[in-house]
Amino acid sequence: MDKEDSPLSVSSSLEWPDYVVIAIYFVGILAVGLWSGRSNKQDSISGYFLASRNMHWIPVGASLFASNIGSGHFVGLSGSGAASGIGNAAFELNAMFILILLGYVFVPVYMASGVYTMPEYLRLRFGGQRIRVYLSVLALLLYVFTKISADLFSGAIFIQQAMGLEGDAGIYVSILILLAIAALFTITGGLTAVIWTDFVQTIIMLIGSFILMGMAFVEVGGYNELIRKFFMSYPNETYTAYDLNNRSCANIPPDAMHLFKSIKSPELPWTGVIFGVTISSIWYWCSDQVIVQRTLAAKSMNHAKGGCIMASFLKILPLFIIIFPGMASRVLYTDRVACADPQTMDGKDSVMLTVSKMSLIEEVRQLVKDKLNVDPVCQRLFFRGKQMEDGYRLIDYGININDVVQLMVRAIPVPQPIKEVNEEGSEIEETTVDKKEAKKSGDESLTDAICEYYEVQDLIDAKDPFTSSWVEAKIVRIAKNKEDDPLEYHVLFQGHEREIPLPRSFQQIRPRAEELCSNADLKLGEVVLVNYNMEESKERGLWYDGKLTKADLQSRTKKKVIVTLIMGEENETEVNDCSIYFVKEIMRIPQVKKRRDQTAEETRLLKKGPATKRESAPYCHHCNDNPRRKCKFCGCHECGSKENPDQQIMCDECDLPYHLYCLKPPLTCMPDESEEWYCPKCKTDSSQIVKAGEKLKESKKKAKAPSNLNKNTTRDWGRGMACAGRAKECTIVPSNHFGPIPGVDVGTTWRFRFQASEAGVHRPPVGGIHGREKEGAYSIVLSGGYEDDMDNGDSFYYTGSGGRDLTGNKRTAGQSCDQTLTRMNLALALNCNVEVNETNGAEAKDWRKGKPVRVLRKGHADEKSLAKGPSKGKGKAAKHASSYGPEIGVRYDGIYKIVKYWPEKGKSGFLVWRYFLQRDDPTPPVWTEEGKKRIQQLGLDHVIYPEGHLEAMEAKEQEKEKNGGKRKSVVELLQQNKESSTAKKAKKVGYQLEPEIAELIEKDILNRKLWDECKESLDDTKHKFVSKVEERFLCICCQEIVCKPITTSCTHNICLACLQGSFRAKVFTCPSCRHELGKNMAMEPNENLCRALNAIFPGYENGR
Repeated sequence: MDKEDSPLSVSSSLEWPDYVVIAIYFVGILAVGLWSGRSNKQDSISGYFLASRNMHWIPVGASLFASNIGSGHFVGLSGSGAASGIGNAAFELNAMFILILLGYVFVPVYMASGVYTMPEYLRLRFGGQRIRVYLSVLALLLYVFTKISADLFSGAIFIQQAMGLEGDAGIYVSILILLAIAALFTITGGLTAVIWTDFVQTIIMLIGSFILMGMAFVEVGGYNELIRKFFMSYPNETYTAYDLNNRSCANIPPDAMHLFKSIKSPELPWTGVIFGVTISSIWYWCSDQVIVQRTLAAKSMNHAKGGCIMASFLKILPLFIIIFPGMASRVLYTDRVACADPQTMDGKDSVMLTVSKMSLIEEVRQLVKDKLNVDPVCQRLFFRGKQMEDGYRLIDYGININDVVQLMVRAIPVPQPIKEVNEEGSEIEETTVDKKEAKKSGDESLTDAICEYYEVQDLIDAKDPFTSSWVEAKIVRIAKNKEDDPLEYHVLFQGHEREIPLPRSFQQIRPRAEELCSNADLKLGEVVLVNYNMEESKERGLWYDGKLTKADLQSRTKKKVIVTLIMGEENETEVNDCSIYFVKEIMRIPQVKKRRDQTAEETRLLKKGPATKRESAPYCHHCNDNPRRKCKFCGCHECGSKENPDQQIMCDECDLPYHLYCLKPPLTCMPDESEEWYCPKCKTDSSQIVKAGEKLKESKKKAKAPSNLNKNTTRDWGRGMACAGRAKECTIVPSNHFGPIPGVDVGTTWRFRFQASEAGVHRPPVGGIHGREKEGAYSIVLSGGYEDDMDNGDSFYYTGSGGRDLTGNKRTAGQSCDQTLTRMNLALALNCNVEVNETNGAEAKDWRKGKPVRVLRKGHADEKSLAKGPSKGKGKAAKHASSYGPEIGVRYDGIYKIVKYWPEKGKSGFLVWRYFLQRDDPTPPVWTEEGKKRIQQLGLDHVIYPEGHLEAMEAKEQEKEKNGGKRKSVVELLQQNKESSTAKKAKKVGYQLEPEIAELIEKDILNRKLWDECKESLDDTKHKFVSKVEERFLCICCQEIVCKPITTSCTHNICLACLQGSFRAKVFTCPSCRHELGKNMAMEPNENLCRALNAIFPGYENGR
């Protein structure tokens, strides 16, 4: 084995200028010590031990600080900061007050007694020689075995690393160098030399520390970013000690930013800070020989007090110059720092292994398995801080007899490659534990394969099929079906290692992105990796590929770029005009190369991953995925703790977890999986006493089922419907979706606005424009509320919003002030394919390339007025009602584009913003002959009423008639509506499936029965058919259309994500019928069903 390949080899990164600086430092310190010692009188005890009592308060204070803060603090405090936050700063801040106590209470007593040392004071105070000898020996031993040894060791580590000295010999040589330099100027110069060298070293320490602190804060993005990122800095793999109940060294305590911790804190409770630390600090600062000796060297009492005050102020600094940089090191180098200290293991279990120095590490792992029953793939072995890797021998690490090797156990076992050897002794190919499990689960059609680009265990980015985002993952298997078939890459996504591996194609994986793009290097048209949140663009989201279309980097505070997101499994979907605000985190997409063409750095990236971890939106927004933070949504719903997941049970009603021991009364064991279990809040007791007017509590899931939707509505249909809230929300597409809504045809007419909101066509229940000020407008309603509107059918002039006084809860009013191009007016202007002009407006040369706007027209008649005769209703809005609109209700008329917009003085005399829109929809409009014929064939020539509305109105009118009132015309309208719908059934052609959709449906053999039930609605309308499909293919878990559906052996369709969530909870039965699916079930999405649903509901997966 070459020496360069040995894990013990240390290559120094220092160059000759660095060695020159180190040499100058040591020579300078030595010179200062010798000069100060010779310039002072050393011919007396006072001159040697107390610097002739002639020191100024500044060097006294600096010497007090330097005597305490040394290499041990820089190593230990920064390490504790990286591990557990600012808690240990309590020692430093407590010393501020104790130093004042030293200067004003203890030093006057010591000076008045005229002593030179603390043992001498005790002899003077209590008499006798034994106490003096006892304290001298005790102080000497304590300093040698605690303070001096720790400082020498930590300083020696620096010298060893800087000079490239290997092994124990390097440590001893470094210690001897430090002892020689310190002894030379201390023995020859006395206390004077010590104080002046402390003074110089204090200056050097502070300058270097402040530079380091500044660089650390700049790298992490400031104080707020340091705190935020610190609580998210978990390494790629989290490990615990052999005792699985022991806290992992990678965990961050939730009170990491608290100086005063809970009394139950295992590290440093507030009682320890106030009482314990104070008592020990008084001993150290007020009676220790090293500290007191420096104060006695002051030229007067005032100088002694001044030195103590100066040291007190300097003790504020370690929190900022040592602990905060230590926390920053965890943020910047998470994988190297967050779990770098194997000493956190409790060492409760230990075994003696009899091995040879030439034993391989693999053989040691097998012995550990035999002794401690820990599988080799779960073992991490450490010797003196170095991780022991397979392929090396014990002698390579310098392990001798009676040396201790530390074991850490992986909390989440990751499959390790197993090399199979044929009879000739040559390696065949790599397999993994997961591969064997796959074969056991019936996936025997796949055979293992070798790829010239990737290997098993490579760290890559893989496309998430549910979100179309790129997620950090690991390859656990490479396989294929047949000889000519493309390879399948089975990957485990980071953070979901316990789930079943997901197969990905070659185009759906790539090396992890690491290189950041500077603002100057960004080029229009370039595809980069960006962080984007679909709901709130300014919030952190997921990572997508985006093509740069526009860059706004001139602003100092609000820099952003505009990209077109590339989404979909095959990159077939594009989302235009997405604003990216995390411009400093834009990454360049790495190039895929064959293994033989890869550089050493590219190979390292595949094997080790990037040095820093990408930040994404948390899965749980309540706790930001912090495993140490209590959360009643992803942890126990009673106590909030995430501990003991094996003792958690999931409610079959509300899907919230509970600890068995947190329930009242607690459960002693886990219920049978075949039986349903409900938490106390969801449990229904059929034997309970029901008071008059009350009813039994109903199941939440049952109430959401399609058969029960809108059955128990509490709406009072007889009252005004203007502000009626929607009973459901469209989830087929996201709320910021541009373009048509899948399943909603042009010509669909609803009675009320909230129905259009439920369908997702126009979401606001009252507002005329739906949009976002920085994205654009998604839909508008032509309601006739503005006198400046002008409707020509295929085109119309639209008036912006605002400029009205709506105080006093008025629904509408005349213009009372000028409109401005802000809010919804600006959103509408963004849809025009031209740069925004907030002064004079603009006109698009190619208006068809603008963003689409869904247009709805509103009628102003009601049932009563229609029964009396043709009318357009009444009221101010009816005066401006469009002749192209429906008589009653609100109708969807298709897609329009904005040609131009401009400000002008309206009929009211105030400034209004006008918009000219042109129709750009392939579907014929409903006012043409072709359009009328089409809506008759589709059965859209009638108004869609909310379920139960007309029946409730009829019942009210009948009630009034019984009481002597006049029967209102609404009942007649109900009868006419039924008669007309019955008469029109004969004329209705019904809905004919498009050939492409029919072909996709035929291919889905597993769900043929469900598709046959849906086809029964083809004789009615397309809306009925689409509704039937939505009902039949509803996921029982999330109550939405199945996304990446898994068709089980019991012929139920479940979302892949929902079924994986059920398996994570160790429930291996069908969520719909409790049929046993098996722990090793292969979760392969039904691609035929997926394609058919995407054809009926285009783009519905993008909203999931």
